[in-house]
Amino acid sequence: MGVHSNIEGLLNDLIAMIDRSEFSPGARLPSRRDLAEQYAVAQSTVNQAVRELVERGVWLAGRSRCLRG
Repeated sequence: MGVHSNIEGLLNDLIAMIDRSEFSPGARLPSRRDLAEQYAVAQSTVNQAVRELVERGVWLAGRSRCLRG
């Protein structure tokens, strides 16, 4: 699995968890380190996935907080 696939998989999982209301508005993401370990990816991959969530308006930049539920 390439880096692009890792990012997409993590991104899709995070979006699915948000859609299932596992993260309510204002909730914090697990730490970047914990997500990297859970998904067996580099922290830079997690950072890239989170940046994509911010760009989509799903997470608040800087605080890693959910904006939708």
